[in-house]
Amino acid sequence: MFEKYAWDTSDFAVKEVTRYQSDPGQATAYMLGRLALMQLRNKTEKALGKRFSLQDFHYQVLSQGSAPLSFLQSHIDRYIKCMNKDLGEEECSYVLKPVKGAKSAMADMPHRKMPPKPEHRHYV
Repeated sequence: MFEKYAWDTSDFAVKEVTRYQSDPGQATAYMLGRLALMQLRNKTEKALGKRFSLQDFHYQVLSQGSAPLSFLQSHIDRYIKCMNKDLGEEECSYVLKPVKGAKSAMADMPHRKMPPKPEHRHYV
């Protein structure tokens, strides 16, 4: 079917069709996340103007890990308020003064023996 309608006979095309058939909601979830991130970036650029830094914006997004979009939106709203000085220094301390480098933060902690991490297994 891909060969007939999309003129693509590559191995990549077959893998993509198989991926979308096995998890049909993946593409929709990806696109919704992409659109939400683009809206957040545009909102942040408008609110901060010349003070907008793409590097800082990426840090704010990535530092939240695998968070729900609603949480990420509220975090970016707080970041904007902190950058505009609408909130106090204490309320913004964890947003505007992140820990620089986990290694330096770990160096200050007393050494203690951590339990071993379980082996990561792939079942595919």
